[in-house]
Amino acid sequence: MKIRAPNSGTYSLAVAAVQGFTGTVNLSVTGLPPFVTAVFNPPSIAGSGTSVLTLQVDKQAPTGNYNLTLRGKSGSLMHSASAILKVR
Repeated sequence: MKIRAPNSGTYSLAVAAVQGFTGTVNLSVTGLPPFVTAVFNPPSIAGSGTSVLTLQVDKQAPTGNYNLTLRGKSGSLMHSASAILKVR
């Protein structure tokens, strides 16, 4: 995703249950540069569903490409996916 500061952008994340899983999956993101904030809505999903990640890029955020790791965790179970944030 490319975001020109100051601005925001969104990712849509789908969580799919496997083999009848009904636990709550807590979502998080790492790898954000300074002056970029992230909010998941909703921040957790029970079983299967979709969450929207909004990234707010402040005008002070340094330009560049950033490798983000999106994680879903439930107890000892965790899955992750990668994304690239381009701040312009």
